[in-house]
Amino acid sequence: MQIHLIVILPNYNVLVSVVMSAYNAEKYIGEAIESVLAQTFVAFEFIIVDDGSTDGTLAIAQSYQAKDSRILIDSHENIGLGNSLNRAMKMAKGEWIARMDADDIMLPNRLKEQLSYLQAHPEVSLVSCWNYYINSQGRQIGKLVFPKDLNNEEDCKRYLADNKAIHLLHPGVMMRKEAVLEAGGYKPIVPGQDIELWNRLLERKVVMVCMPQILMKYRIHKGSVTTAHYIKSLNHYDWIVSCMLLRRQGKPEISYESFQQSIQQKPFVQRIHRLRKLYANYMYRNATFFYGDKKYLSFGIHLLCSLLLEPSRISRVINQLKKA
Repeated sequence: MQIHLIVILPNYNVLVSVVMSAYNAEKYIGEAIESVLAQTFVAFEFIIVDDGSTDGTLAIAQSYQAKDSRILIDSHENIGLGNSLNRAMKMAKGEWIARMDADDIMLPNRLKEQLSYLQAHPEVSLVSCWNYYINSQGRQIGKLVFPKDLNNEEDCKRYLADNKAIHLLHPGVMMRKEAVLEAGGYKPIVPGQDIELWNRLLERKVVMVCMPQILMKYRIHKGSVTTAHYIKSLNHYDWIVSCMLLRRQGKPEISYESFQQSIQQKPFVQRIHRLRKLYANYMYRNATFFYGDKKYLSFGIHLLCSLLLEPSRISRVINQLKKA
């Protein structure tokens, strides 16, 4: 672990507030903090939210705070990711909020590259980036270069006209604080609060882009929120898109419970078809974990199950292997 000297920058204007919410993240949070403090752009404040952790997360954050004056800690009872981020944004002094998760890693030039882009494109209020995938040990196991078609204001208009939902790497986002707060911030839903926010911002004509640069290492492991609730996250995504479409038709959104009830009322064949696709995604995601951990037998079994459940996935897998 690197040792950082205390940073004292009393006379700089805070342009960027890095906001990281952590819950029982003692295994990875030190490495995540190190990657923020190692940024080539240094004029930022770093708000670490301890969302009611019961392990050593808070103590680790405090040990870094003692060495770097840019770190602020907001420790409170568990209120969930969305509520924690809203609270931190209201505390933030920066014009721009740079999101970070407690198990991921920023590449050293991330803040500099994103802030430079935003300053050169004043019409844009939110940027994200591409990422490397790393496993629980930090080994690179792949990369995500998506989306490739969200590069300017015209692309945003096309997404809106086509009712195409925007997906962005949440911990890779830098966004204008004022625009997010004016939209009401995150909704307290888990998982999917990020996708819901991006598409609500789009309806408010907020311009967002995905920079075609890899600026993050995104860790996939069985302890992450998205993984622990993966089937629920897929259901939440369908619900979020359903609410998005209702809003754009001028109709009231429906609750998650009502959405689930509407699914159960569909014909049996449609319900089975939907479950087949959900579990094909679930098995494929598990396969990526086993591959990253070099458990190749388990990887092969889960990949095979995924392909049997959704044979159309075979062509996508082949294309991914060609790009690897």
